[in-house]
Amino acid sequence: VLATRAEIGCPRTAKLVEAAARTCALLGSAAIAAESTRRTARIIAALGRYSREGRPTEARRIAVKAELGETLEAFKDKARGDLEIDLDIDGDLAVFGEREALAQVWLGLVANALQAMDFRGRLGILGRRDGRDVVVSVSDSGHGIPSELRDRVFEPFFTTKGLGEGTGLGLNLARKVVEAHGGSIAFESEPGRTVFSVRLPAAAED
Repeated sequence: VLATRAEIGCPRTAKLVEAAARTCALLGSAAIAAESTRRTARIIAALGRYSREGRPTEARRIAVKAELGETLEAFKDKARGDLEIDLDIDGDLAVFGEREALAQVWLGLVANALQAMDFRGRLGILGRRDGRDVVVSVSDSGHGIPSELRDRVFEPFFTTKGLGEGTGLGLNLARKVVEAHGGSIAFESEPGRTVFSVRLPAAAED
């Protein structure tokens, strides 16, 4: 926490502190921009790969609970005291697929949920076995998706985020990745509750 001018006493020192604070903020923004650029590059590369091949290229067994745990770690610095996270995933759930591609799906869904409620409220991640499938649901307590936009959320380049806050590729790519893994993605939304559910074939027990 930065001291106020009165606490510092010297106006010149206070100005230096304020300048340092602005520099730190700028560096933070630059880091976020750099990471966004790298992520966008990965998304575009993955989109091109799935458009050409339409299937996972480096499939492996993936433990769902561990993957979602790592996804949440990516946002721990943004978590606030008024953000409640409920991670409820059966420990033995596993799918078979391309880890990097599916990681982008989880990352995108969690990021969208957190941004929808400005990192305040309740984030729920539920994972269960349903017959031969694994179903992972990501829910948020945000404002919901307006009814007039719900038919467009999976369109390429469509985004409701401000300039520089989203690529417009996330949900479109997520659906391509999930379908390439033999699964499906769907959502339901109302004010105060939005849920995106990913259904994937469960990995064989062996």
